Amino acid sequence: MQLFPVTQKDLYFINFDKLILPKTPNYALVQYPLEKVQPRQLKSPVCKISIMDLKHKTEEILLQYPRIKKVQEDVAKNQQIYVRRTRIMKFPDIINIQFIKIDDTHSTFSMLSRAKYGYSDLNVNPTFVASFIRDLTQALLNQ
Repeated sequence: MQLFPVTQKDLYFINFDKLILPKTPNYALVQYPLEKVQPRQLKSPVCKISIMDLKHKTEEILLQYPRIKKVQEDVAKNQQIYVRRTRIMKFPDIINIQFIKIDDTHSTFSMLSRAKYGYSDLNVNPTFVASFIRDLTQALLNQ
């Protein structure tokens, strides 16, 4: 049994168009489109890759990070949910991703990474999503 559990009610798919962000500094948002960038928010890159290939590449990259696992997927909504745990205390962060088709050869995504416990994440989630975008961009350039 985990000391800091994630229950089924914590694992829900997000409507990114109607997303209400937490008032606490314990999340990071990557969104497409993002009109006005705020702290803890990044604009999602448009990738020259099909939506299916982006899904596969995203999963491949995310599962290379330590202490992360895919816990749910809704194929019809193009959404996935991952749980990543902190190194020492094993606090869970919940990562929601929605993949967006732009056309047959271009796609992007929206992502919300948020801490389940605590008021602040000490900038862990913004650092994580920035690293993920960097790793994804590098992987796509090396194809």
